Amino acid sequence: MVNKHEHLSESVRLNWESLFSLVERAPFGLYIIDADFRISLMNAESKKRAFRNVNPVIGRDFGEAIRVLWPEEVAVSVINKFRHTLDSGEPFFSLDYIEARADIDAVEAYEWELHRITLPDGKYGVVCYYYDSTQLRESEQALRRNETWLKGQKEAFMASINGAPLEESLDMLIRCAINFMDDGGKASFFLVNPEGTAINHITGMGEEYTRVIGDFPVGPNSIGCGLAAHRGTPLIYPDVDADPEWTPYLWIARRFDFRATWSFPVRITGGKIVGTFCIYYQQPRAATPRDFEVASTLTNAAAVIMVHHLAMQERIRTEQVLREADHRKNEFLALLAHELRNPLAAIRNAGQILLRANGDAQTSRLAAEILNRQVDHMVRQVDDLLDVNRITQGKIELRKEDADLAQIIDHAVETSRSLFDELDQELIVTLPTDSICIHGDPIRLTQAISNLLNNASKFTRKGGKIWLDTELANDIAIIRVRDNGIGIAHADLHHIFEMFVQVDKSLERTRNGLGLGLALVKSLVDLHNGTVEAHSEGIGCGSEFIIRLPVLHRQAPAPVAIESGIGANNTGPLRILIADDNLDSATSLAALLQLMGHEIQVAYDGLEAITKAEAFYPDLILLDIGMPEVNGYEAARRIRKVRAEGFKLVALTGMSQEEDRRLSLEAGFDAHLIKPVDLASLTEFLTRH
Repeated sequence: MVNKHEHLSESVRLNWESLFSLVERAPFGLYIIDADFRISLMNAESKKRAFRNVNPVIGRDFGEAIRVLWPEEVAVSVINKFRHTLDSGEPFFSLDYIEARADIDAVEAYEWELHRITLPDGKYGVVCYYYDSTQLRESEQALRRNETWLKGQKEAFMASINGAPLEESLDMLIRCAINFMDDGGKASFFLVNPEGTAINHITGMGEEYTRVIGDFPVGPNSIGCGLAAHRGTPLIYPDVDADPEWTPYLWIARRFDFRATWSFPVRITGGKIVGTFCIYYQQPRAATPRDFEVASTLTNAAAVIMVHHLAMQERIRTEQVLREADHRKNEFLALLAHELRNPLAAIRNAGQILLRANGDAQTSRLAAEILNRQVDHMVRQVDDLLDVNRITQGKIELRKEDADLAQIIDHAVETSRSLFDELDQELIVTLPTDSICIHGDPIRLTQAISNLLNNASKFTRKGGKIWLDTELANDIAIIRVRDNGIGIAHADLHHIFEMFVQVDKSLERTRNGLGLGLALVKSLVDLHNGTVEAHSEGIGCGSEFIIRLPVLHRQAPAPVAIESGIGANNTGPLRILIADDNLDSATSLAALLQLMGHEIQVAYDGLEAITKAEAFYPDLILLDIGMPEVNGYEAARRIRKVRAEGFKLVALTGMSQEEDRRLSLEAGFDAHLIKPVDLASLTEFLTRH
């Protein structure tokens, strides 16, 4: 028969086993230390987590087991707390118990408590309830790191938007990335140059690294960031000492103390690689998926910052170009006003002289010469402006043919002769004995050489010398124009051929000009597949301009004589109708042609021109384009409907673009002359028609 004491013990044991069965599958840990300080019971969670490296564990001395898990100092502290609770019955509560374990390379965190209990054998023991908070703490730390990481990115973005230098914004990304990774690495950013041939260190590794790396090549034979930028894919080097590709570059690794390095391209929208991100470690280290994730996030952030930086740089460059262009424009407009007022002043004076000449032939001739000379000067300036405009718009047309270079130079010299005569300058021309044949536009090449001669005259003192030499070398015609004038400063040589550039801006400058001549020379020579360059030893040392043009091997064509003069092929006086809404222009041209013996009628708008063309029955109609009532194109079409043949219809207009000439041809004009037409050109036209 079972006595009462035995029945009680059995009841306690059964109750204990029932209680333990409830906590066996609990998510918290539980184990019991008996009176002999041995582990008597332990649930599955404890075996799986805290005591996973203690085997066997049940019946094991607690002090021995705990020393497997924790360093001696920590183990002694835990053992003492258990003994204190066992001996005194005083419970113990611990929160955030965080220590590095001895059995594994990890830090774990626990919240635990101790209570003294009576075991089924009637003796005291200690039960430990604990919760493994390691994962919770890691999650919290990861959350805090993510918050810091996102905050760091935001600060970097804001710094970039607010105009911080690129290196400052990228450095903020580096700092938050290193803090996020928390493993002692270093990092840097590189920027790909505009040509895509090299990368340059921006920030991360210091100024010495920047100097040593320099322009690091981008290409298939590069390494690290240079190769990553070329391929557009990450490159991971876990140990550079063990990688044969790194042998030529190990001196860099030694100098800057790294063994592992990873390189990631920075790619913007559209796929273009604008930079690279590089990580360095002192010890060998392979990249984990988390490392790739962090690097991807960082390079995406860097791409946004780099794109913003590049856009800002482009905007700054554009603004600078616009400011310079605006400054050039203002200077040019002021110069243009000055250049136009000078001949206009002379023209007005000449007009007043004529009004007061009282029939004095010598005085009248002086005034006429002034008028012709100043109008020629203004026409050249307007022609240069129009030519520059055509070239910049790609609308200039070359009429190329085989031509003798000597004849082109003769025409250029004659075009510029008046400038040398006016300043009593000596022009010395040296031509080769053999003929040089050029395939080009003779008029445009004459213009280019004449502009160089004009430029030499402008910047050479009165009584100075200009040399024009031509030679043939290796199928290249070399044309040199030298002078002993004011020379060119070395700082001005690199932009001497830019439009509107005036290297002499002083009030005492030798001659006038708009700064178009040399720009026009370069454009025309370029169109002929040639080159032009400027040389000077400096201010006061004169200057030299050299044109090089490809030559033809066949002999140059014989020059064709051009007949000129009023009576060359003239069959007699012509009936001429002039239509122009500008009263002075129409009246003055009519008077000039009447002096030449022609019969003239004048119309001042398009409708009147149509009416007089039918009534007057002219041999030649000189018709302006921009007129009221009916414009010149429409007037020409209507006149052609009434009378298709037996006369010449000529546009005489200030509209000089190629499109204007095309429209004239379509409207039925036989020729297109540009105002102001000079007497020689008009006479030649009349004799040929």
